[in-house]
Amino acid sequence: MNTSLCAAALAAWVLIATAMARADYEVMTRNDIVFAEHDGVKLLGDFYAPKGLDKAPVLVAVHGGGWQVGNRKFYSNWGPYLARNGYAVFAIEYRLMKPGVKTYPGAIYDAKAAVQYVRANARDLGIDPERIGMVGDSAGAHLSSLVALAGEDPAFSSEYRSDPNASVPAKVKVVVGFYGVYDMLAQWEHDLFTRQAGFFVRTVVIPGAGHFFVTDPVDETSFGGFAGPKVVRFLNDAL
Repeated sequence: MNTSLCAAALAAWVLIATAMARADYEVMTRNDIVFAEHDGVKLLGDFYAPKGLDKAPVLVAVHGGGWQVGNRKFYSNWGPYLARNGYAVFAIEYRLMKPGVKTYPGAIYDAKAAVQYVRANARDLGIDPERIGMVGDSAGAHLSSLVALAGEDPAFSSEYRSDPNASVPAKVKVVVGFYGVYDMLAQWEHDLFTRQAGFFVRTVVIPGAGHFFVTDPVDETSFGGFAGPKVVRFLNDAL
């Protein structure tokens, strides 16, 4: 057999074996972790981790719901799925909007505090503080993007300076956004700018998918099952 063909076959086998190994992690779950307290509200998160993987990359998961409803259990399917594939997930809750009550930009501060928490507690959580990303759906994708792109802006960094982790950097390496809520014109202009600035943006079209498929099981019967391998492949490259 041609030497180059042998090398290619071996490389393909290694990649397949690696991918299969990544999907075999047992999932460890820790629920009801208090990651911050803002204005008297204890903010909770659920942590899903690949057992036996030291310094795993981690994604802070921010649920959708129009900034008014929803909770961290939206990621009770994606959390274990990603953990089985070698990515820890910290699914969080944030303060929701209420009629007549000014809450903006509180939710952004809450999501940012979750990033600071996982970085500050990386040793205890068994994650890599240099490989932190975010994943969000709908309003959660909007909040994740704001934390990633503007988290250090004075509008989102001047309050809650007494937080235990307030001085911890909130930078993330990647954001996975499912059906995010954005200003389309501003997003188009932003995409042009970030591509020119050297950031990598990838769009995945999921045929037939509606809003809120992130709460469905991640398997061969669901839209999440279609998106899952693509998300993992993106994370393998970027995080």
